[in-house]
Amino acid sequence: MFSPPGSIPRSSAIKRAICQSITLRSGALLERLGFEREGLARDYLMINGRWEDHVLTARINPAI
Repeated sequence: MFSPPGSIPRSSAIKRAICQSITLRSGALLERLGFEREGLARDYLMINGRWEDHVLTARINPAI
C-alpha cells in the first residue's frame, strides 16, 4: 500500500514500545517520554527459561 505524495504514513505517527512488566524503571522512562500504556501481553517472550509478561505502550505524534 502506497501513501499519496507528500503524505506521512500512519506508521510514522505512532511509535510503539514493549517492556517487561517487572522492569519498573523502563516503564517509568517510557511514561516520561510520553508513551501511554495500551495493554499487557501475558507470556509474551521466554527469558531465561520463563515466559514473561510485557507491557504494551504507544506514543502518538500529535503533529501528524
